[in-house]
Amino acid sequence: MKFAPSLGALLINLSLWTLSLAAEDRSPERVCYDACFACLKPVHFDDVLRNQTAEDVKGVRRFEQNETDEGVLFREVVVPSEHWFGIWWDTLEHPRNRASQYVREAGSIIYSGGTICSGGLAKCHVSIFQGEYDIFFWVPCFIWVGDRVIRALRIAAFNPKLWDTWATSIYHPSSNIVRLVVPWSSSLYKPAPGTFYYIHVLNGPRCWESHPFTVAMVTDEGQRASKLLGEQVPLLDGTVAEQSSEPVDSQDILSDSRTMTFLIRPYDGFTSRLRDTASAVWPKSVPLRVLIDGPYGHTRPLHLFDNVTFIVGGSGIVVPLSYLQLLTGSTAPRSVKIHWAVREPAFALDVLQTDIADALGSTNLSVEIHLTTHTPQDELSEWPSQVTLRRGRIDASDVVRRRSEEILGESLAIVACGPAQMADDARKTVADLLRNGVMRVEYFEESFQW
Repeated sequence: MKFAPSLGALLINLSLWTLSLAAEDRSPERVCYDACFACLKPVHFDDVLRNQTAEDVKGVRRFEQNETDEGVLFREVVVPSEHWFGIWWDTLEHPRNRASQYVREAGSIIYSGGTICSGGLAKCHVSIFQGEYDIFFWVPCFIWVGDRVIRALRIAAFNPKLWDTWATSIYHPSSNIVRLVVPWSSSLYKPAPGTFYYIHVLNGPRCWESHPFTVAMVTDEGQRASKLLGEQVPLLDGTVAEQSSEPVDSQDILSDSRTMTFLIRPYDGFTSRLRDTASAVWPKSVPLRVLIDGPYGHTRPLHLFDNVTFIVGGSGIVVPLSYLQLLTGSTAPRSVKIHWAVREPAFALDVLQTDIADALGSTNLSVEIHLTTHTPQDELSEWPSQVTLRRGRIDASDVVRRRSEEILGESLAIVACGPAQMADDARKTVADLLRNGVMRVEYFEESFQW
């Protein structure tokens, strides 16, 4: 039979399943069984049979849903029905991602260890030249140490009491978003729009890991911070308090007069662990001991333009949120338009009601939401009347072109943050406008390609 070309794919799938299942602390017998059962179902029957003759597939039978049982292993080559192929394909993605995550982490550890060892060996090797080549060893060392010292100074500048920075987090299941509110009253500087910080969760399982997040909002009002997590923030219960050396009341954190807020969409790795921690006592909020390393990046001079248009997708909404206070103040541009493409209506509604509601009263702000998935009309009844709803994806080129025609010679800033195709379309259209003599249009791009 001509199934040999599939052998490599089967072996790869077997390895990935085994690695991911083993990582979930299953018994060796269960790992063996699940891995073998996975290999019985790795090929779509249409793809296999399409290129085979009747003679090739003689004796190969399909198994259907009612023919399988977890206690039985087929002892012959079988080809799965479409039902079982769909189940296999849908469930393979998670183990594959889990496996690649462990491979990346193992590779990072091996790389770091190998770098240190090779550096030591290099120093020993050049020592026979009595210092002539030591400069090639010490320069990288000084750069590495300098980088760590600067990071430590940034952390100390945010809070001199390094071990005493507490944040409050809460997970909203309906919108699948984690809100992290961090007081900055001890900081030597005020967080600026458009900047991002690396956050370490010290009372988490991997305190040495950090993740960058863009500041979504900076406030000087404690009441505003309370609204971000709900009007009433219950006290922390004992299960989470035991993780901290000093139990902290979430209300005490939110009563701080100055806070900054991060909106975090959980995916895998750091953000998934943050979601699990924040949702452990939902709907209560969870205090976290954190280290804040930053700021990085810089604030774009958007307030100097007469008109500003944001074209964003998904979690890219944090970019316009970060600039919202600056662009709706007394020296704000004449008009600020936000075009936001989003899949989950609950996510959009949460942000509109919690983060943008106060700014919607501003005369220079307009928001246009593009829902890229089907949403029943009755689910849109709670949306603010000031928001324009549209179906389908954003046509970035059309948005930029229409805005350039509306400004009548005024300056225009186009800010894109989202999928690569969306940003490419916006950038290309701005370049075409400049090429055609429209000289008062400028393009800015933000990306989360950490």
